[in-house]
Amino acid sequence: TAPRTLWRYDPRADSWEALTQIPQGVHHTAFVHLNGKLYILGGFRETSFEPVGNVRIYDLASDRWSEGSPMPTPRGAIGFTVLEGRIHLLGGNAASEHAVHDHEGARITEDRSVNTHEAYDPATNRWSRLAPMPTPRNHLGAAALYNRIHAVVGRADGNARMTTHEIYDAATDSWSTGPAVPTGRSGVAVLDHMGHVYLFGGESFGEVQKTFDEAERYNPRTERWERLPPMPTARHGLGAAPFGSSIYVLSGGPQPGFHFGDFNERLEIP
Repeated sequence: TAPRTLWRYDPRADSWEALTQIPQGVHHTAFVHLNGKLYILGGFRETSFEPVGNVRIYDLASDRWSEGSPMPTPRGAIGFTVLEGRIHLLGGNAASEHAVHDHEGARITEDRSVNTHEAYDPATNRWSRLAPMPTPRNHLGAAALYNRIHAVVGRADGNARMTTHEIYDAATDSWSTGPAVPTGRSGVAVLDHMGHVYLFGGESFGEVQKTFDEAERYNPRTERWERLPPMPTARHGLGAAPFGSSIYVLSGGPQPGFHFGDFNERLEIP
């Protein structure tokens, strides 16, 4: 069962605080912050892998939840980011009940990866369909820099170690191919920070079943990837957020599949 508790972390005090409970438990969801509100979009139903299209909105000032216009294409394991005031959702898995993994999390049993690209505008509560990604995939990551979105890695068709890097240009509503990610994997944390795209952790299935401690960043000005010091704990299904000159890398599973952890590790950016 997916937990419904919403927690807030204070890096200055190194303490956690429970907030108002999430109305609906979901997993493999998109989770973003924009203009003082938190958005939970899509994902899979609490006790299954049935995709949902709900948009839940949490107001940090009032400590209350509301609902937004539902996603046109329900799906989970989505790439997500914010660009120019809109929330972009990329790819994902639109598989039906009991899909994606077996109960041990050891292998993919059904793959309905999509290349769908939709954007939600909170100001109008409306969705727009945009140019689809060239490569359908799920469990990918996305980050926005300089009016472009970088959609990286992911899994599809039994390949859980994709090195794919595709770049969306918002000005032309078109895609191009970027330099491949050095370490192919899926189930990663991705964010933009200080002019770079950062990529943490991940997992793979098939012949090689493992979690990754790799940390990498991409410089869009030089068009090059750089390896960073590895995370202390290899894991997948994790989250990452910047605070000052640091990046906090949170939670995640230390083994592939349905495993979880309470990790909180910090990378200092020089």
